[in-house]
Amino acid sequence: GKNPCKNWLISSNFVKNVINPSAPTSTQTECRFFGATATDGIVITNNIIDTIAGDSAIHCEGETKNLVVSDNIFINCHSEFGKVVFFPGGALIDSFHFSSNIVRYTSEFTDWTNEGSVLIQANGNDGSRLFITNNTFTNESAESLNVATFVDTEDVVISGNRVVGFNV
Repeated sequence: GKNPCKNWLISSNFVKNVINPSAPTSTQTECRFFGATATDGIVITNNIIDTIAGDSAIHCEGETKNLVVSDNIFINCHSEFGKVVFFPGGALIDSFHFSSNIVRYTSEFTDWTNEGSVLIQANGNDGSRLFITNNTFTNESAESLNVATFVDTEDVVISGNRVVGFNV
């Protein structure tokens, strides 16, 4: 809260199979690529994140300022909650940029829920500024997936994305 993660660069990592090996389709809430309670000036770029089975690959609570997620490859970020990016209700989002990423689903998972069918979710985030631009979203699985949902969230720009096989 008072002391945010500040001025971080997370770049050029390869992360694979952050899962519970005895139950690979189950959710392990804290199995994430990045999670923080408060951020200011975080850049997540040029990473490959393949198979994350937590509640989301990137999870931010509290106050999120100047978060940039760009030029990453996300493959099969799944589980019953299945998010690539998740901002829970009440999180303050002051400038979030999700751009030039590749998000790809190739596998089918049996534990999806309706909540898990949305890849980018922000609910109840008044005073926010979100930019989702120039990404490629590809769904090669038989799952019915949605790219994004925003409820009570202000100032959202979605532009220049390529979406194949998803509900929009």
